[in-house]
Amino acid sequence: MQNNALWGYIMFSFFRELFRDIAKRKQVKKALSESEERYRTIFDTTGAATLITEEDYTISLVNSEFEKISGYSKEEIEGRKKWTEFFPIDYQEIMKEYHRLRGADPDSTPRNYETQLVNSQGKTRVIYLTVNMIPGTRQSVASLTDITKYKRAVKALQNQSLFLQRLIDNIPSPVYYKDVNGIYQGCNKAYAAVLGRDKNEIVGKSIYDLTPLDLADGCHRKDEALLRDLGVQVYESSVLYSDGVRHSAIINKAAYYNTDGTMAGLIGVISDIEERKKAEEELRQSEALIRSIVESPQNIRTFSLDTNYRYIFFNKAYHEMMKNIWEIDIKLGISALEYITNPDDKENAAANFNRAMSGENFSVIEEYCNEELDCSYWENIYSPIVIETGKTIGVTVFCSDISERILAERKLLAANQKLQDIIDFLPDATLVLNKEGKVIAWNKAIEKMTGVNKEEMLGRGEYAYAVPFYGEPRPILIDLLLRPEKDIGDKYDHLVRSGSTLITEKDVPFTYQGKGAYLWGIATLLLDSDGNVTGAIESIRDITGHKNTVEALKLSEQRFSQIFDNNPSLLFISTMQEGRFVMVNNRFLQATGYSREDIIGRTVTDIGFWVKPDRAEAIRLLQENGLVNNMECIFREKSGEATIGLFSAQIMPFGDEQVILSVLNDISERKRLEEEMSRLERMNLIGEMAAGIGHEIRNPMTTVRGFLQMLGEKQECRKFREYYNLMLEELDRANSIISEYLSLAKNKAVSKKYHNLNQILKALHPLIQADAMRTEMYVHMAPGDIPNLLLDEKEIRQLILNMVRNGLEAMTPGGKITLKTFMEGDQVVLAVQDQGAGIEPDVLEKMGTPFFTTKDSGTGLGLAVCNSIALRQNASIRVESGPTGTTFYVTFTPQVNSSS
Repeated sequence: MQNNALWGYIMFSFFRELFRDIAKRKQVKKALSESEERYRTIFDTTGAATLITEEDYTISLVNSEFEKISGYSKEEIEGRKKWTEFFPIDYQEIMKEYHRLRGADPDSTPRNYETQLVNSQGKTRVIYLTVNMIPGTRQSVASLTDITKYKRAVKALQNQSLFLQRLIDNIPSPVYYKDVNGIYQGCNKAYAAVLGRDKNEIVGKSIYDLTPLDLADGCHRKDEALLRDLGVQVYESSVLYSDGVRHSAIINKAAYYNTDGTMAGLIGVISDIEERKKAEEELRQSEALIRSIVESPQNIRTFSLDTNYRYIFFNKAYHEMMKNIWEIDIKLGISALEYITNPDDKENAAANFNRAMSGENFSVIEEYCNEELDCSYWENIYSPIVIETGKTIGVTVFCSDISERILAERKLLAANQKLQDIIDFLPDATLVLNKEGKVIAWNKAIEKMTGVNKEEMLGRGEYAYAVPFYGEPRPILIDLLLRPEKDIGDKYDHLVRSGSTLITEKDVPFTYQGKGAYLWGIATLLLDSDGNVTGAIESIRDITGHKNTVEALKLSEQRFSQIFDNNPSLLFISTMQEGRFVMVNNRFLQATGYSREDIIGRTVTDIGFWVKPDRAEAIRLLQENGLVNNMECIFREKSGEATIGLFSAQIMPFGDEQVILSVLNDISERKRLEEEMSRLERMNLIGEMAAGIGHEIRNPMTTVRGFLQMLGEKQECRKFREYYNLMLEELDRANSIISEYLSLAKNKAVSKKYHNLNQILKALHPLIQADAMRTEMYVHMAPGDIPNLLLDEKEIRQLILNMVRNGLEAMTPGGKITLKTFMEGDQVVLAVQDQGAGIEPDVLEKMGTPFFTTKDSGTGLGLAVCNSIALRQNASIRVESGPTGTTFYVTFTPQVNSSS
């Protein structure tokens, strides 16, 4: 029995200890399970996307935030996807290399850096990545934050700065601005171009560093006066341009202020009044005034609190931050509120924790300042910790130090405000529209011009900005840039386009509350850093006074131009010293054959204008008498032809120098008519003489010839027959001359019928060909399509034969004579052209005069007879001669052929 009892006790003790051991193991297992669940919950609900990667790049664990960023579920990722699959192709090799090096030495690769991640939809996100090795393992843990929206916000802020900068840079007039001490703070490229310096060479300098002392003193005094008596200052001054030339300019200055109301300095605009109506052909661009903001990514700080605000998790980065910045050594299980000393900060922190505990995910930017008032700014992302049952057991906070970003944004906003202030104080009326056509800038000058305040106009579209100018909502110049429609452009008579800039002038009726004004406007597109259109800017200037002055000058100039240009005499103005042409009228150009481009700016010597007298003689007479009146002269046309004229001239002032007003009257036609009348009078006289004495001379000559023939037949006179024959030949020659002489008689009877010159030439061709062949010459016929003419065929044959034989006599063997007919207007022309040596000018003047000849045996009546025939045939003869030959042109005026 005792053994049984002992055995029973032993078995009881064994099973009791066994059950106790099982219970203890269950308790440990439960504790481990709860701990694992707690850290798993913390891992899943941390504000940052987190994952664990194995040595072979396989992802073994991810949280819900990584699911959101990647677009994949845990089941699709854990144990299935490689870490490198989530990066763009260009990034994958470097990420593999980082992972390999990190496994060998955790400090050999960056732990925090910015990179890109590709989600399940193939979209690329910008992320901030923190990677560390898990101690004692070959695993690495990575924390990711999606900063895509932040990057877009920074880009938008940069574009806003660039947008405001371009408002300044796209103003075509030179603009500069100084501080209250006269030191340049900036300028646009137009102003830099005026000085011929780079913008960086101007900023930080005073006017004394950039311009001569006399100009600098005047500008400095004006600046001091403006800063004493605030307002707008407008005055005329000289500006030294980069080419070394001083230009007269209108300087517009105005003071501008800081946002706190204190004076910041002054802004000036230069208007070059020597080139007032010429717009800039290209838009000016200058260096950016605002530096791009570059923020360095910071380490990710993360911590988690339970429902009583006690720390249940924090990472090393957060712990070091609290220790290094606020000198707080935080511990798990201690309420985070105990470390906050400021009551307001404590109340604010509790409110944020409670808000997250209610189930809301949100982010806030908070400012923290130490006792020395050194402040930093943090973006805190709050996320509730929710277990599988749906219960919230705490809050996880992701902290990012954004102090640099906040400070940079504040600087950028201050710079933007400064640029807006500069635009607001520009002297020219200025408005800016965004891409949607809504007003985003309306400065003080346009308020004054329209009577509409900025507050009433900002944000308005639908052409509301046109009402103060035109009395109705309608497109204006700036709209033609944003919406280049033809009906908008048709509203402007004068429109100049240069690239993306438009310039116009227009009478605007409703300006200045209905008074109206003549305005000059320039509009240009505004582009962002990527070259996309973001809006447009238009600057407007009142040029009514200038326009009135110009119109008066233009009217006066038009009157003078009409009188000068339409004068029937040849008028020109030339300089006294060089004889350089300044102005010529239309009649001068018509008469000489020159164009204005050929002659303006050139001297009379350059073009060889004067033939007789020379210019020096004319200048001498001018200086002695003060004027020259109707002096006969010879001048040369562009073709080289010399023309006879009457020259009158007078010295007159023109600006700072003396010029000569010259008047030429072309009397070549009158001279030609006088010579023609003289020739006709001689021909008439010869004709009358021929008619009166021709027959009286022939009768005794006939008697003498008869007796000579009779005596020559007598036996006793035969030894003198040689002399008789010579006398008979000379009598026949004299009779031939008298026959030709008689043909000059103006009352010679003619028998006219309708003939065609081509038919007459065809009939004469064998005879002419025979004459040419005897002297080894050639004949070429070129008949044209011509009408019939009323002609005496015999006389025309005589005229043609005379001219052809003259041409054959003028050539050497092998020459060619050409006969052609053609129409010249409504007249028929017969041309006889030889290839002789030409006719000397002094001989050409006397040709056709009876008894003038250059031939040893000629009578000098051949061409005189031809002229007489031409007159009776209603025709005229002209000659053109040169070294390569001579051409006689016989021009017939057709008469109506009633029979045809």
